[in-house]
This record gives sequence, structure tokens and C-alpha cells, in this order.
Amino acid sequence: MKSILLLLIIMGSLFSCSAENDMNSEKPNTEKGQKADEWKLVKMSGSFKGSETTGSEMSWQETITLNPDGTFVKTRVQGNKEQKATGTYEYVTLSDGKYLELNHEVQSDLVASCSSATKELLRVEENDQLAGTWQMCDGPGLIYENTSH
Repeated sequence: MKSILLLLIIMGSLFSCSAENDMNSEKPNTEKGQKADEWKLVKMSGSFKGSETTGSEMSWQETITLNPDGTFVKTRVQGNKEQKATGTYEYVTLSDGKYLELNHEVQSDLVASCSSATKELLRVEENDQLAGTWQMCDGPGLIYENTSH
């Protein structure tokens, strides 16, 4: 009886490790030698037609650097002022597609979110772009392109 119980405990441990590895499969690659991904804000849009701006015409310039260790740095330059935000990131799959989830260390103006003071979601588009979700609650539409290639 003890051997059956011991066997069940061992099998349960093996399966729980396997399930944990499956859940972490969407985490960033942390292998040595991996380069950071840099995403640059390339387009902003407002809530009315014809309100798109690009390049130096945008209200601010912004980059998101995704480090191989699962951390990010978001940098915004607006006029002569530079702001930075840091935290961790992971890719998540929701019912309507794949998203980049930025988990900011602290609440700041750089968190472009409708529902959280520290969590930001950007939809991963098929054309190697990220689309912010802030426009769903009257924030600007933000489009980022990967400049790491």
C-alpha cells in the first residue's frame, strides 16, 4: 500500500512539473547570446478619421526594448523630457489572439492601459507590428514596429 502511495506521489510530481513547463512556454527566451527586441512607435491615431500622425509629427517618440531575460524598458521622449518604465513581459494568448503583456514595476504615465495601473497589453499583429489596446477606452491608437531585424 505504501509503495502505491509513493508511486502516486512521484507521478503527481512529474506531471505537475510537466504542466508548469507547458504554462511557461510563452515566456521569453532566456538563452545566452539572444539579442533584445526593440519596438518603435511608428503611428498614433485619435478617435476621429484623419487623426493619424507618424514620425516626428507624433505627440511623443517611444521605444519598448524586450530583453532576453524577460524584462523590458519602455522609453518615451516628449519635447525635452525623457521618461522610462521597467518591468517584466510575457506573450499571452487570449480568445482573440496573441498579445504582449507588459507588467510595469510601478504605476506611471507610460502605462497605456484601460483596465490596470501597471499592466499593458499590445496585440501581436501578423505584419510584425504591435497594436496598443489603449484606444478601446479613448486613448490614442499606438502602432509599434520591430526594428531589431
